[in-house]
Amino acid sequence: MYARLAAFTRAETGRLVSAIEAARLGRTAPAVARPLAVAVMAEVLGLGQADPGTILTWYDGIVAAVQAEGRRRGPRPR
Repeated sequence: MYARLAAFTRAETGRLVSAIEAARLGRTAPAVARPLAVAVMAEVLGLGQADPGTILTWYDGIVAAVQAEGRRRGPRPR
């Protein structure tokens, strides 16, 4: 599993960087980080070519729910 995921991640990173170079984008981090994270998680979860926008909507919902729960519970004791 590790080797397959590593190969997928390298290939996806190469694809994203090539697209950035072709588009001559100045800031590479935003153009790589979020799309790469979505692609890797889709691969890990077996979602294949799922729509990245849909996956990001799920992610945003999870983050919002976790933040709301944290606010509800208040600060953790140290």
